[in-house]
Amino acid sequence: MKYTFSLPQQPDTVVDLEYSFLTGKTAVFVNGIRAEKCVKSKRNKRKFIIPNRDGIEKTLEVRPSIFDAGMNVFLNETKIYSLHNICIVDSV
Repeated sequence: MKYTFSLPQQPDTVVDLEYSFLTGKTAVFVNGIRAEKCVKSKRNKRKFIIPNRDGIEKTLEVRPSIFDAGMNVFLNETKIYSLHNICIVDSV
């Protein structure tokens, strides 16, 4: 699944999130450039470093949500988005 959104604190920053439900792999692109994975997080493979205009790096964490078949996105441990998949029933 591919999601595109912008950060609330930086509306000019476009984030592209690619997630595979089959393999569990996650890729994050910020303004077309692939984001680095956070080295500090060994347990959680879905934390990424997002550069800021001020030079301060923020962490973007992606957690899949089982109950609503979507993704929860956290920026510095604060929930910013709940991204939902389009269900076949909803699109018909």
